[in-house]
Amino acid sequence: MKSLDLLISFVSRLTLTIGIMLCSTSVALAHGGEEHSHETPPSPAIAPIVSNQDKMIAATDSLELVAVAAENSLLIYLDHFETNRPAVKANIVVETNSEEFTATEIQPGLYQLDAEWVGKPGIHELLITVDSEELSDLIDGSLSISLPASNDNRQLVTMTASMDRMPQFDSWQLGVAFVTTLLVLLILLKVRSGRSAAAVIFALVMASPADQAMAHGDEDHSADSNPKSYSTETIASDDKARRLPSGEVYLPKAGQRTLSIRTQLSVLEQVATNYQLTAHVVASPNHSGQVQAALNGRVDTSKIPLPHLGQWVEQGELVGHILPIAERFEQGNQRVQQAELSSALRLAETRYTRLVKLKGSVPQKEIDEAKNEIGSLKARLNAVVKSLRGREPLYAPIAGYITSVEVTPGQVVGSQDTLLQIVNPRRMQVEALAYERQATVLEKAYGISRANEHLDLKLLGVGVNLKGHAIPMLFEVEADDPPLAIGEAVSVYVSGKQRTAGILVPRTSLVKSSQGEDLVWTHPAPERFSPRSVRWSVVDKEHIAVTEGLKDGERVVIQGATLLSQIR
Repeated sequence: MKSLDLLISFVSRLTLTIGIMLCSTSVALAHGGEEHSHETPPSPAIAPIVSNQDKMIAATDSLELVAVAAENSLLIYLDHFETNRPAVKANIVVETNSEEFTATEIQPGLYQLDAEWVGKPGIHELLITVDSEELSDLIDGSLSISLPASNDNRQLVTMTASMDRMPQFDSWQLGVAFVTTLLVLLILLKVRSGRSAAAVIFALVMASPADQAMAHGDEDHSADSNPKSYSTETIASDDKARRLPSGEVYLPKAGQRTLSIRTQLSVLEQVATNYQLTAHVVASPNHSGQVQAALNGRVDTSKIPLPHLGQWVEQGELVGHILPIAERFEQGNQRVQQAELSSALRLAETRYTRLVKLKGSVPQKEIDEAKNEIGSLKARLNAVVKSLRGREPLYAPIAGYITSVEVTPGQVVGSQDTLLQIVNPRRMQVEALAYERQATVLEKAYGISRANEHLDLKLLGVGVNLKGHAIPMLFEVEADDPPLAIGEAVSVYVSGKQRTAGILVPRTSLVKSSQGEDLVWTHPAPERFSPRSVRWSVVDKEHIAVTEGLKDGERVVIQGATLLSQIR
């Protein structure tokens, strides 16, 4: 039973709606002594409310003007055409109906004119003279002032707009639909049989909205109180920023000032093909070095401490010692050799002493040989003793800063172990990877460090072996003591020898759409912005070249593009 009640309620509402539509499209009532011909009725005297603010929009080659009527004041937004920058400190004279009015600057680029004619409905022809230190111009146009948006006017416009948005049907179609739904309703009410069908239909008609009543003849409806307001969306706009169905953005001049929107005129020119390469800083092989152990030993700091990180050392400077460590068997052999050499040295000294005493009776040759033998034995003995007890000195191979200390005092190291690393930062190199062969044929190159430092680069060579599916390229930084660190990431930009047609714009102009497309915003009208899908190439850190999607002479947004993309 409950389901049947819901069905009856739905069919009742549907029947009533179709009946009202049928009456509004096919029934014309004449009241009193009025004459109703079959001609198309004239438009109502009330002008459509297009905007809450009546505007005059005009542009010249140098200026862009938007005049907004607000009560008895005229607000004039004056901007430079190419840049959208407010035109300040201008003398503005408005001429209309043979009268002249001077506008006063109340904000940078915003001028106000107070006059009674601004509040009068109608079309006003304006001739505006602009004079400033930068330029002079003459602008003419029309300002249409609509009737005040009273409640009666808004309801009339709202009703007209609501009916215009409804689907249009012929009278015979509505009639057939009305009769069909009425029959279905009678059948359902008969099934329900709780009340008579005629009574229910009479109740439905009486329940229709009171504000649908029609005034006829000389009837007085002044006694009607609290007329209903239509809840349908009004036509009058609030003049706020919004995204249009076409994807464009409507942004009033006041909003453009808030967002600091700036533009530039696009110029098609021939630009070099540029590439952006990933790179990192490497040490120059001629200005970097390592300190390694030549034998197995222990780091000894009893005579000189190890240098610390960042310490400057000169070429050939003593930076440490290694105390040699030998195997036990090898140490035993060395000690045996030491003992043998010591014994042989004593015998040689005794023999030399005896020969010296017999000088004159023995040949001088034997005395000299004995003396030389003593010197040879002493040298051999010192070498053995040094190998057992001596220290191996460590010297800096180049002048530079200590960039790495790999050992600590007392640490046992092996032969060829790296103990210290030294780099001279006055000469640094950059290694880049090119994934396109064209990038290796270049005219000039430069780099940008993480600190946004500009680096002039000189190409030293191009590798022949691929590195990570890319061609390695080596550049030298043409600067003394550049602010770089080994391994630091650097962006390298190279300019090829090929030329292509493109439009240079700042990188700030490029934004991403919700679908991931690259877009730039153009400024085709004073309060309208249009997105353009583009293809581009790198020029430098701050500029790109748009190769597809823009035309010569268009105004491109170069500041505030990201904010435009966020308007919904």
